[in-house]
Amino acid sequence: MLKNADEEMEQDPNNEGTSVSQLIADVHQQQQQQEQQLVTSNNIQDERVLNVFIDLQKHWLSELQCSREKVLVEMTEKLHQEFLSDQQKIRTELLTEFKQELDDVRTSLEERYREMINGEVGQMESTHRRDLSNIKKKQWCWHCENEAVYFCCWNTSYCSQQCQHDHWRTHRKYCRRRKGGKEDPAGDAGGGKTKGSGGGNSNGTNGNAVVSG
Repeated sequence: MLKNADEEMEQDPNNEGTSVSQLIADVHQQQQQQEQQLVTSNNIQDERVLNVFIDLQKHWLSELQCSREKVLVEMTEKLHQEFLSDQQKIRTELLTEFKQELDDVRTSLEERYREMINGEVGQMESTHRRDLSNIKKKQWCWHCENEAVYFCCWNTSYCSQQCQHDHWRTHRKYCRRRKGGKEDPAGDAGGGKTKGSGGGNSNGTNGNAVVSG
């Protein structure tokens, strides 16, 4: 285009000032067009780069969100497992402490009850020995096992005349007073009291024998 402008200037020397001005204007216009094209091209390139950046940003944000969710899930599971582990540990410790306390209480109660039982058993044994000693010092009715007050013979005593009468059918075969001939109980039909030949017995009874026919 500059060559064409030079040719026109050579062909028309009279128009030299106008051609130069026109040439400058054309050159300026071409520069503006080139600058505009360059700006447009740059804008297009910038837009493409921007779109690439936007796509990359979206991709990175998507990846970040996925990674974040994955990390959150893993952390949640880990925290849940740690919580369950801590709960189990606490439960085990509490159960162990409870069992230990229960064993201590049971041991203490068993020791206390053992002492109480030993004390009561000792007291009962003492009472039993005392009662047994008192029982051995007394005579007991051969028929009804109440305390005897009437001595017949050897170790046979009665608490009443009725018991002697009721027991006489059995006792007459073994009565030593009768076998000794000292008294014949059958001869006393009235069943009254008679004094034993030996006086009072060794067990503190009154020494009276009740006999019946």
